Amino acid sequence: MSATAVDPELLMFRDGLLPMVDRVVACLDGLDEAAANWRPDAPDKNSLVVIAAHVLGNVEEYVFSVVLGQQVHRDRDAEFATTGPAGPLIATWAELRPRIDAAIVGMDPTEMARERYHPRRDMITGRRALYQATHHSAEHAGEAELTRGLWAAQR
Repeated sequence: MSATAVDPELLMFRDGLLPMVDRVVACLDGLDEAAANWRPDAPDKNSLVVIAAHVLGNVEEYVFSVVLGQQVHRDRDAEFATTGPAGPLIATWAELRPRIDAAIVGMDPTEMARERYHPRRDMITGRRALYQATHHSAEHAGEAELTRGLWAAQR
């Protein structure tokens, strides 16, 4: 499919998903390691590093593993134990973003209706997988922005 004839539904998913992850990663911008790893003083709240690691892992799994059937190594539990500087996560997104863009716009639109296996949801369509990835990223974009705001307020 040529770049000028990309299926509108695929463009809709790309244009919904990528900005949500951009919002998560933008919350890391300019933070030192202590700030990137700060957690709100509330039960079960995550740092910005954890949120970003989790969103990146989730998006990569949905697009490449679930939708495209490629081998992706993901350790979901380890995402929630992530610590360290923000730089590697920002760099990961800089590398992953254009790959996801190309994968979605290069997809055969008929793949949207095909069912495939998801490790925690059983069988879902490509359409449902891209919807879930977008929805999940949007939830965490709000969480990341709130966490960044709470961090700034407590300074």
